Formats: sequence, C-alpha cells, structure tokens
Amino acid sequence: VLLLYLARIGSLIGMVALIYLAIRTTPIAKWPFVIIGLLPMTLFAGSVISTDPATIGLSALLIAYVLRLTLTKQVLSKGNFVALALIASALALIKVINIILLPLIFLIVFKKMHRDQSRRALFSYALATIVFAVCIFLLSSYANPAVQTDSIARYPEGVVPIEQIKLILSRPNEFIFALWNTYFYAWGDNVHYSLIGTFGWMDTPMAVPFIVVGYTMLLLVLVSNTNLDHKKLKHITWRGKAGIWM
Repeated sequence: VLLLYLARIGSLIGMVALIYLAIRTTPIAKWPFVIIGLLPMTLFAGSVISTDPATIGLSALLIAYVLRLTLTKQVLSKGNFVALALIASALALIKVINIILLPLIFLIVFKKMHRDQSRRALFSYALATIVFAVCIFLLSSYANPAVQTDSIARYPEGVVPIEQIKLILSRPNEFIFALWNTYFYAWGDNVHYSLIGTFGWMDTPMAVPFIVVGYTMLLLVLVSNTNLDHKKLKHITWRGKAGIWM
C-alpha cells in the first residue's frame, strides 16, 4: 500500500512539474495553464498510476514550447527542433491519439519566417520533427506487437476503427452529425463534460452549473490580458479578476 501511494504522489509531482515548466515557458496565456492544471479531474488524473499524468503534462509543455518559438523573437536553431522532437516522441509513445497535437508545430512555420528560403528550411525542420515522432511510435509498435494486440483487444464489440475512418472520409456530413451528438447529448458520450464536469475513474458527473462556471472561467481567463506580468497583479483586467475569483 505504501508503494502504491508513493507511486501516486510521484505521478502527481511529475505532472505538476511539467505544467509548471509549461507555465514558465509560454510567453502568453499563463493563467489558462494554471486553471486547467487546477481542475479537480486534472489533479485526480495526475495522481493515478497510468499514462494520464505524462499525457497532460507533456501536452501542456508541447503547446507552451510551440507558443514560445512562434511568438518570441529568438532565433530558431536545430536544438529547438530536437527538443520539440523529443517531447513529440514521448507523447506519441504514451498514447497514439496524442499525434493529433503534432501539427501545431507548423504554427512556427506560418508565423515565424517570411522569406521563402527560410520558410522552406523551417518547414523541412518542422516536418522532420513530426515524421521522427511518428517513426518512433511505429518502431515501438513493431518491436512490441503485444502493445497493438492489447490495444485492439480493448475495443468494444462491433467497434472497427478502420471502418470508422472510411465513414469519415466517405460521408463527412454524417460524421459531423455524429460528432455533435457525441459531444452535447446525454444519450451520447457527454464529451463536453470532459475534465470540467467529470471526476474520478468512475466518471462521476458534476452538476451542470459547475460545468457552466468552469467554461465561463476559462473563457474569461483566455480573453483577459495575456501580456500580463505575473508580478504586477494590480494590472489584471476585470475579466481576469473575475476568472481568478471563480
């Protein structure tokens, strides 16, 4: 029992450290990272023995690092893309679904450079970073076939991912309708509850007013002054103060 709780405490400390590093890294929107890191479900997920703590922490760090490289005036180097490749590879190894975050790296290309030659070089580095992370995942899956077998065995009866992908490509209108139903209806998956409206592994739903307050709080923090110096709290806008108060 002692080792179990030590492992849970270690997982939480690791996730908190990654989110703290993300807050220090991002040049803007520091408060949204703080709020998301303090959500009840985030703290619970960070204190379990699973891949969730690393997924949450590394996702925050990847987004923060991309924002830093995109919005600051620092000169990009190969070392920056090596760091991105390491974070992206770790995310891909933890859960394959995390690969959907990797195209964010292209924000650096579209925002940072304006000269055609530099843009081409930057695009090559960004593409190589994403390809490297995907290759690392594929090599890991090939070296350990049990991972694939175990993942396939967890699909509910009648769920065939390949057929779902074919449906998305062939009938996108039906897919959008199914996506809406999945997110916003009680007879769907109630995905809009997400980290805000769900607590614990038993998927205990929280009250709808709590969810509304949670999303409102995030909105207020997102639209508040993102260039705020955290040492000058007296300059927080009224929307930021309202978000912090809630």
